[in-house]
Amino acid sequence: MDGGWKLIAKPGRILRGSAVFGLVVWLVALVVVSRIPGIGWGTFLSALAMTLLFTALLVGHLSSEIQAQVDGLRARTFFRKLQCRWNNVRHVEVRPFMPGLTIYLVSTTRGPFVFTSLWRNHRELLDALRERVGHG
Repeated sequence: MDGGWKLIAKPGRILRGSAVFGLVVWLVALVVVSRIPGIGWGTFLSALAMTLLFTALLVGHLSSEIQAQVDGLRARTFFRKLQCRWNNVRHVEVRPFMPGLTIYLVSTTRGPFVFTSLWRNHRELLDALRERVGHG
């Protein structure tokens, strides 16, 4: 890896697409529920809560990113930023969850971060972690 090497991993199309799909479905449900006479406030508030949930998922997917660079890792989510050198990565755990979905847990001295096989460049990121850290 040369001095300008950088790898960026982000949630992939499936994750972003499912969040967009869920958001659209619940926005439509919210409009439909608000126009039907006799629907109680509980039903309306439930549809609103689901709309907010899928909005939060989409914002989370759009703001999440892991950068692997020559000097270390930078992980960013909507709520948190983590930066560490390669020698601060303590453990990389690979957990098959179900067919087609693997969860990667990375433990560092600065805190943990997680990514899945549904992220773009997840294999390359795992390879970089294994190469630089020597385990996984």
